[in-house]
Amino acid sequence: MLDRRLAAGLVSFSALFFVASATHAQTQSTFVPIAPCRIVDTRKPGAGGPINGGSTRAFNVVGVSDYSSQGGNASSCGIPGFPAAGFSEVLAVAVTIVAPAPAAKGNVLLYPSDVSPGTSSTLNFAAPTVPLSSSTGAIVPVRQDAQGGDITAKPNQTTDLVIDVTGYFRRLPIQVAFPVQYQQPNVIVGSDSNGVMNANAYAATIAGGWSNKVNTFGFVGGGGSNTASGEGSMVSGGAYNTAGGLYSTVPGGYSNVALAADSFAAGEYASAAHEGAIVFATGLGNLGQSATSFVDHRFQVFASKGVGFDFSLTPGASFFVIDPAFPGSNFVLTSTGATLSSGGVWTNNSDRAAKQSFTATSPLEVTRKVAALPISTWSYKAEGDAVRHMGPMAQDFRAAFGLGQDEKSITTIDESGVALAAIQGLYQLAERQEKEIAEERAEIRELRAELAHRAAPERVARTTRH
Repeated sequence: MLDRRLAAGLVSFSALFFVASATHAQTQSTFVPIAPCRIVDTRKPGAGGPINGGSTRAFNVVGVSDYSSQGGNASSCGIPGFPAAGFSEVLAVAVTIVAPAPAAKGNVLLYPSDVSPGTSSTLNFAAPTVPLSSSTGAIVPVRQDAQGGDITAKPNQTTDLVIDVTGYFRRLPIQVAFPVQYQQPNVIVGSDSNGVMNANAYAATIAGGWSNKVNTFGFVGGGGSNTASGEGSMVSGGAYNTAGGLYSTVPGGYSNVALAADSFAAGEYASAAHEGAIVFATGLGNLGQSATSFVDHRFQVFASKGVGFDFSLTPGASFFVIDPAFPGSNFVLTSTGATLSSGGVWTNNSDRAAKQSFTATSPLEVTRKVAALPISTWSYKAEGDAVRHMGPMAQDFRAAFGLGQDEKSITTIDESGVALAAIQGLYQLAERQEKEIAEERAEIRELRAELAHRAAPERVARTTRH
């Protein structure tokens, strides 16, 4: 028989309290008592018979019009099912569970069918000396999707079960006073100025703050004057932010707008106006301007003091910085010493203090290797034939000079060093040639002088004869 004391006790509960469920850890609900209604009696023909120890059997509870297949009433118990929005109206049911005349001592656990069973039994029963039943009252959460089999029974000993429902806990669709507003299934928390953008919005959430607005499937975490107007959009916090595109996001900050689908805007005055655009902006507050995306699916950063990437917790130890490039400054700074000037000139680090393992070169040998180095014009495959370049192949350069990290690249400093060494070799050759020419000219002068000296007597003799 139904334990009517349980039903009376449940009716005396406050209409507002929290119920634990499979998918809602704490969801506000109200208890709705009903006339005792049998939903399960495994003893009835066609109801499945006793449940074997260690096995499980699922039973339908909510939205059922006929429980006779489970041995229950051949009519509805008046327990609501699932509305069109897909959210279960019932979080849990109050039941009396009976193990009629069990054959052995044991226990049974009732639990929602979409979660794993716990370890605490719902009903403990013992083998009676006379045909008696073991019974208890319990509150059992029900499955929170529409897949059927709302509760599952798992006994550790074979037994029949009889389950009567005495009431159910229904999700609250009203505004209550602390302040939490449920506009089912919208959840609006915080200031009274928070709310949905239109009466048709659903599955929307505002977690706090003031003057925040949200649309269907949208979320605002807090802050003030934020708007998640795009379906499925999100503003985590901050102030005066708008996520207006489908599935767009503003994580916080001030006066950011994510207007296009799948866009993202963060910082201050960032505007992601193109699909999939990601825009970060900072330092624009005093300029009265917004940093706006240029094209779809681009990651853009606007920063008045540059963009830095630090790879060490020690300041200046390892970094890469893109500077605003005011006149006279470097556009790109790195901790390696290499920079890109604001005029577009790449500068390599060549500090003596950064180098080791010095070895002198032979400029003449370098010159001869350069003379033998194949040099041609060519095009990069990625650029196409219209763009031409001139230079050696990395493999030939490596074979000739043994410089660089591998056989597929040539560093500008190595190429420049080879060129300078080759120029020195040419200078040495020029000096050697000049010296040789000077010596040859001196010999020529000496020879001419000697010839002139030898020829002088003959000229005197010819003059005398005449």
